[in-house]
Amino acid sequence: MPHENTASASPAGPARLVVLISGTGSNLAAVLAAIEQGTLTGAQVVAVIADVDAAGLDHARSCSIPTAVVRLADHEDRAAWDRALADEVASHAPDLIVLAGFMRLLGAPMLERFGGRIINTHPALLPSFPGAHGVRDALAYGVKVTGATVIEVDAGIDTGRILDQRPVLIEPGDTEDTLHERIKEVERVMIVDVIRDLLQAAPVGPPTTTLEADRNTAEVTTQRAIKRALISVFDKTGLEDLARALHGAGTEIVSTGSTAQAIRDAGLPVTDVADVTGFPEILDGRVKTLHPVVHGGLLADRTKESHEAALQEHGIAPFDLVVVNLYPFEQTVADGGAFEEIIEKIDIGGPAMVRSAAKNFSTCAVVVEQKDYALAADAAGRGGFTRAERYALSAVAFARIAMYDAAIDDWTQQQLADLGDELAGTELDLATISERYAPDSDGEDCDCCADGHDDALDGEVEEVSIFDMPAEQMEEIGMRALRYGENPHQRALLDTAGEDGSLASAEVLHGKEMSYNNYVDADAAIRAAFDFDQPAVAVIKHNNPCGVAVADDGEDIAIAHRKAHATDPVSAFGGVIAANRPVTVAMANQVAEVFTEVLVAPGYEDGALEILTRKKNIRLLEIDGQNSELGETRDIWGGTLIQEKDRFQADGDDPASWQLVAGDAADDATLADLAFAWRAVRAPKSNAILLAKDGGAVGIGMGQVNRVDSCRLAVERANTLADGEERARGSVCASDAFFPFADGPQQLIDAGITAIVQPGGSVRDQEVIDACTKAGVTMYVTGTRHFAH
Repeated sequence: MPHENTASASPAGPARLVVLISGTGSNLAAVLAAIEQGTLTGAQVVAVIADVDAAGLDHARSCSIPTAVVRLADHEDRAAWDRALADEVASHAPDLIVLAGFMRLLGAPMLERFGGRIINTHPALLPSFPGAHGVRDALAYGVKVTGATVIEVDAGIDTGRILDQRPVLIEPGDTEDTLHERIKEVERVMIVDVIRDLLQAAPVGPPTTTLEADRNTAEVTTQRAIKRALISVFDKTGLEDLARALHGAGTEIVSTGSTAQAIRDAGLPVTDVADVTGFPEILDGRVKTLHPVVHGGLLADRTKESHEAALQEHGIAPFDLVVVNLYPFEQTVADGGAFEEIIEKIDIGGPAMVRSAAKNFSTCAVVVEQKDYALAADAAGRGGFTRAERYALSAVAFARIAMYDAAIDDWTQQQLADLGDELAGTELDLATISERYAPDSDGEDCDCCADGHDDALDGEVEEVSIFDMPAEQMEEIGMRALRYGENPHQRALLDTAGEDGSLASAEVLHGKEMSYNNYVDADAAIRAAFDFDQPAVAVIKHNNPCGVAVADDGEDIAIAHRKAHATDPVSAFGGVIAANRPVTVAMANQVAEVFTEVLVAPGYEDGALEILTRKKNIRLLEIDGQNSELGETRDIWGGTLIQEKDRFQADGDDPASWQLVAGDAADDATLADLAFAWRAVRAPKSNAILLAKDGGAVGIGMGQVNRVDSCRLAVERANTLADGEERARGSVCASDAFFPFADGPQQLIDAGITAIVQPGGSVRDQEVIDACTKAGVTMYVTGTRHFAH
């Protein structure tokens, strides 16, 4: 029987922590300091284990903590090392295992024996930027905010359950070193907080005799109790029930004007906001909550000591929840309200409170829709919203404010048009003002205004654009308006007159309306996945595949999805997925773990939709199968290009017709990977290079203006997105067109590629063949090209 099932910590004694390190152990030092200073109680570090002679071991020894080094080089293979590490950890009877800069993946022995009680830090906001280069990848992608995450370790690469996250702003001039150092500072605080939360949530007791029961570390909570709420609503529907639930949970309610009176009339206690600010409502109620005491209580991030100190210094009490619904501006306009009435319905204080609370989602929740009152009532009774819930509510709040402001903008522009004669030709006329904030505006007059603005203001146009047709007319001709085109300033339509069961006619089973870009990416995903006879999945981002893979016939489509996601898990975040088999429960569970825009499939098995529809924003589409249309078109200036679709099988697509021109004939497994790569390389934009192994892409170089750069990019992505594993070595390559020089193949040869398939046909084919022959690399030519422009 494993040691961890026989040794135990006393229920009243400190929890036994085993810390794994590979370097200086700065997170270990933070944990030890917290224990010594009394800010982390009920915990004891009983061992520090490293995989190398790490500097952090000296710190542990100076604190009289037992240490051990389990070196990979001292063991016959990786499996033996995995077992030895698990045995060493077990010998210390841990209640919780903390990876503090431990630079190796844990194998099955550790996960099977200690699963559910291993935590790790990661220098990014997962699921973005997983793997060994989270800091570098965040800088490369140009994001403005990254951060630190603590997860429960599982068998994947940074795929475990998220326990806590904290943001870190990326500053101008940041390097990988400077940014990583600031993230480490956050990690050192966060790892202590998570350990404390875990121990407080579930005091450690004696380990039991079953693996499942050993997982006695409860889910860490990021909940914040709703002790104080600010409510200001125009529409009082549902207010009494919400206020009663908050009061029942012990929440202090602060409110304004008529909202406070309605709560009071319901027989519930309420504090007037004027009593909080010490300042009365003025200007006929235009100014009620615009006060530092209110917004200080909304914006104070209580994870920051400086904010807590400021609250105490100025006597400000923070808010945990804000409930606001705005003045009905849109409805007042729709009802034909008078100008002054509409002006008074422009809410000022409400949006300001919503924006403050939404910005400070870290410690304050915001509710702007009555449909979410039940969520707030429930959260108050169970100890508050989680961080993830607060973040989601903040996103809803910002979207509502954006819609509100857009409606005000539309109305003010219409009013400005009525002043056309008075302001025409000045810097404040309608056209000039509109150009100030128009996307990509170059300041030039538009055609309709070349002879002055009077005609434009009068609304007199000779011809109605198809984009301006009423929805009923569009529907009659098989058209449907989309929210916008490729960019927000472009209008877009969908022609739905195609065949039944197609993408254009597909029903959105769940999620928001499809956008123009969603349709473009979904079409590319279908093309990539449905090229295969085996179960296949494609993950698309910006009309290019960031993952393609197949499973064997009869296997779960989830296997293909797992391999496709692993191609480039960073880019897969926010991607569009197509599967050529019905989505199973196993695949649904995998997809639900990663933010996905669209999932397209020929069906969904029982239970799969139930899992996926828990994700509010994912769009789920069902189609009949592969596109059966024979042609495709592309508009150019003054005309339309029409061509036959590039379909499999073209002459040369069958591996049986390939010509071996270098190296030894491929064995069955290698030939199968070459055949997979040759089909998959049709999907990326040219110049395209695709590396594959075991039925899945491992690196894709696409859209480059020369082929050698595509080779370099494919190798780089294969080797930098897998936690240090050199996936290019031992893989095969497909090129969508010939190699014009030997420099591209040489990049692949140097990376350890074993076989290449390409069309051939270059005047320098022999140079390319000679390079492969010299390196002992197998090369086939197909005689068929698959450009995708």
